[in-house]
Amino acid sequence: MIQADVAQAIKDQANQDQTLAADPQASVWVAASAGTGKTTVLVNRLLRLFLNGTDPARVLCLTYTRAGAAEMANRIADTLQKWSLFSQAELSRALEELLGRPVEDEGITLARQLFARVLDAPGNLKIMTIHAFCQSVLKRFPLEAGVQPHFEIMEEHAAKQALNAAIQATLVKARSDSAGNLATALTILASEMAEGRFSDLITDLISHKKQFQLFLSSHADSKAATQAIYAYCGLDPDASEAAILSKVGTQTDSSFFFSLGQIVQTLAESSKSTDQNLAATLQKYIETNDFESLQSAFMTADGTPRAARYITKEIRDNHPQAAQFLDDLQQKVAKVCEQLNALIIARTTTAFMELGREILNHYTAYKQMRACLDYDDLILKTLSLLESRSQTAWVLYKLDGGIDHILVDEAQDTSAEQWEIIRRLTEDTFSGETKTFENKTLFVVGDVKQSIFSFQGANPDKFVEMREYFAEKIENAQKKWSEIPLYVSFRSSSVVLRAVDQVFKRSEMEKEVSYGEKYLDHAASRVGEGGVVEIWPEVIAPSKQKQEDPWPLPLKYVRDPSPAQILADQIADTIAEWRVEEQAGNQNAVLPGDIMILVRKRTSF
Repeated sequence: MIQADVAQAIKDQANQDQTLAADPQASVWVAASAGTGKTTVLVNRLLRLFLNGTDPARVLCLTYTRAGAAEMANRIADTLQKWSLFSQAELSRALEELLGRPVEDEGITLARQLFARVLDAPGNLKIMTIHAFCQSVLKRFPLEAGVQPHFEIMEEHAAKQALNAAIQATLVKARSDSAGNLATALTILASEMAEGRFSDLITDLISHKKQFQLFLSSHADSKAATQAIYAYCGLDPDASEAAILSKVGTQTDSSFFFSLGQIVQTLAESSKSTDQNLAATLQKYIETNDFESLQSAFMTADGTPRAARYITKEIRDNHPQAAQFLDDLQQKVAKVCEQLNALIIARTTTAFMELGREILNHYTAYKQMRACLDYDDLILKTLSLLESRSQTAWVLYKLDGGIDHILVDEAQDTSAEQWEIIRRLTEDTFSGETKTFENKTLFVVGDVKQSIFSFQGANPDKFVEMREYFAEKIENAQKKWSEIPLYVSFRSSSVVLRAVDQVFKRSEMEKEVSYGEKYLDHAASRVGEGGVVEIWPEVIAPSKQKQEDPWPLPLKYVRDPSPAQILADQIADTIAEWRVEEQAGNQNAVLPGDIMILVRKRTSF
């Protein structure tokens, strides 16, 4: 009985929070993890907006995926259809459960009419992705946005083909002028990175083309941009490897090499192999002036200075001046390594800038010739259209008279440019300058912890920044603003949730993912249901067998010994053990339909 009471209390609290979040009179920012009823709250808020007399055509709901938009639209349609067919008593109970209060006959009549009203809304109910919304805006205002009226959307595959064509055209141009900037840039990049990495970087560049273009336009020419890159890396534009290496000591620096030679002799006379090995390494540097010898002497493989024990206590105690000389030399070597790395970064970034600009020009020309826009163009062109307040007002006026209520789903996956579009759409809404806007609201739901995955270029800092911006804006306009956390999970069991809470409440983890939010323990609505969390040992690939035959014939199948394959085998074996119980006739055995395997991304695993 106590367990049932606890379960009911948890569900009552969840319902209360969801009811507050769905309040159509308030602008609300909802912090919600997966499984806490986000979609239910969104659907309920839309229904309550319609019941409150809102014209469906003046509501904009932005979702992350087209599948999410379709699911939400279907839920709305199914609910309204049921309302139109319910008996008076059934509809009255459904509305009281939704609103948390009894409904009068007038409200019941309106609820029956909503199905037809939503179906007849101009342009249908606006539940769509941010890209679909931008596409609809650009289709209506092509001239104002500077796009071709008959533009088509490039799907991901077509965009990839266009990008490959732009890369090939750039490479051909670079090869045709072996003494030009493009050829030089190509040579630098070819020596510093793998071909696959180059393609990935170009893809990232295209997805951040606005920032790249802003960087280029903020400098007079390539020379100025190059100087900015070198300055950011802490280098002079004329920096060279020789100039950096000279800070350690050159062959003309006789006093340096004389002192180093004496120390080498001291190390060689030591009885410890550590000192003798260091002596041999430093002697090689004296003879060849090869900086890599100094690196191996004083730096680890990952580029950090070796601990003080790179020489023995015997040397430090008996030859303190030599030890001090070597410590000073180690600091010089570490500084030089840092500057050499900075030089590589500056050179490759400059080279990438030269090639990237040319590739972007070809990519843009390719799209213009075919009257195409990619998904990033939809965002950037719409944002450009809305950058003027007069343009924004005109666009909103033409969009069926404006937008009264904006709802943003999966807000943690909203990029900076997408947030800027939302901000501009609501700029006058919360200005507080006129009573015309007093019934307009903003609803945002998301989980800042998930923003660390940076889908669509999202940034958790931007998520927090926009929450603070809207809170200040709406409260200054003397309108109702609420921040509501949803922490009751309808998806998982208490055992799993406790494990998650223990991980995220660790001080180092909370600092990394909270972004100023107080972490709330999750509660399970499924009280009393079992669960278990197992931590399996790390899977390490076995050492490769020495291949005796240098060119073996593929006569025998050899199983992949990779960690992914080993782990997959372990999971399969575990499931097979569970299935044995089923085959033995155990009524509580695990069935195939009870198993769900979640992975972070689709790979060979």
